[in-house]
Amino acid sequence: MAGRHPLHRGGCRLHHVCTAVADLPGAPELGAFWRTIETDQLGDYLIRFRLTQPLGTFLDRLTIGILPEHALRGTTADALATHPFNLAPIGTGAYQLDSIHADSQRITGVELRLAPVYRQRPEGQTGVYALDRVSFTLYDSFQAAYDALAGGAVEGLAARDWNERAPLFQLTLNQTNLIANNSIEPTLGAIIFNWVADDSRFFREQRVRVALDTGLDRSSVLDRSMSNAAIRADSPMILGSWAYSPEVAPPAYDPSTARALLQQAFERLERLNGSAESTAEATAAPEGTVESAALFTFSILTPDDPALVRLTNEIATQWSQLGLNISIDAVDQATYDERLRAHDFDAALVEYALGDSADPDVYAFWHQGQYPDGLNYGGADDRRISELLERGRREPYGINRLQDYRAFQNIFVERAIAIPLYYPVYTFVTRSNVTGVQLGYLGTPADRFRNIADWNVQ
Repeated sequence: MAGRHPLHRGGCRLHHVCTAVADLPGAPELGAFWRTIETDQLGDYLIRFRLTQPLGTFLDRLTIGILPEHALRGTTADALATHPFNLAPIGTGAYQLDSIHADSQRITGVELRLAPVYRQRPEGQTGVYALDRVSFTLYDSFQAAYDALAGGAVEGLAARDWNERAPLFQLTLNQTNLIANNSIEPTLGAIIFNWVADDSRFFREQRVRVALDTGLDRSSVLDRSMSNAAIRADSPMILGSWAYSPEVAPPAYDPSTARALLQQAFERLERLNGSAESTAEATAAPEGTVESAALFTFSILTPDDPALVRLTNEIATQWSQLGLNISIDAVDQATYDERLRAHDFDAALVEYALGDSADPDVYAFWHQGQYPDGLNYGGADDRRISELLERGRREPYGINRLQDYRAFQNIFVERAIAIPLYYPVYTFVTRSNVTGVQLGYLGTPADRFRNIADWNVQ
């Protein structure tokens, strides 16, 4: 799914220890940007970067790990996982590698221990650091990790998606010694429109998009299809991000107003097209369906995932009551990805994720220049939106970026560039004897360990 990255798999064993699964992050796309940066080595530990253009997100980009060319020359990505360099990491954090466990097939566990002098370092002065050791146990499947948690073999396990969250959440209801710690994934689920394809060019008409937003009761469709797995999204920014604006106000659910807007849009397009016949042809029912008096006809592309198909069906049911002819196009993941890249859809349910970046830059998803080769799959084409995103990523001062991003969110919702639907819920289940766990904003899955200095095992 566009922008989605696997979170992790595994569990944890805590005897002054904690575990979880190996994270599999995906780095944000930087395109040719890095090729435009000049670097000067000023000393053994000092490098100066010269950017050819301003980039407010540059400091966040510097958190992306780099690899030493002299140590990995000739190593393929497939071989990197078992390369000796990858099995002997050196870091500056609170915990360091102690041992790796493996059988004849694979790595089965990783042991970390608190760095001997970490508490004496300035960054180690806050927090208790009661956990001297952290053990990561790796499993072949979610079911194996789930069984380990249910049987008491590990103290923690996090879900990668709602299909895994549901059984974990149910387990916490059945076992009183388990606690569900919840936060929001840095991912937005949304309906996007194809502004470019001939069969769906009516989505360029703002009245059509606003009508669809106004005629959709998002709270009810989420309750019926994703209960306890996602929360409603009102903004294209991620909830909890410093750039998120709580003042964004999507239109209230009003089917009557939605029908009126659709009728106005239909009549306007009819005049522009020159005749009712040309408009009727553009909105004719797909082959094999029953002809209707629908104002507009289109399909919604979605991955063939049970939860997403349920959600899309709920949306189609509500929109069909507005005088529209809606069909669902559920396809396997590979086909879905290919069709998004090929812009082969009318509307689509997508999930846009920030990957490993805690910076709220969403330029890649909505800027005009990100079509056709970027992540603006539907070709959303709004110059004001693009200008605000350009200013937001150029501006080095957070307070100015905040103003640009708030204006972006207001205009995005006002013009219904797309329809934000939900943020997936991130669930990390721990045993009740593990205390101090708190989930804040999750820029990456590893952020669930951000306050590990305050964890303890009773």
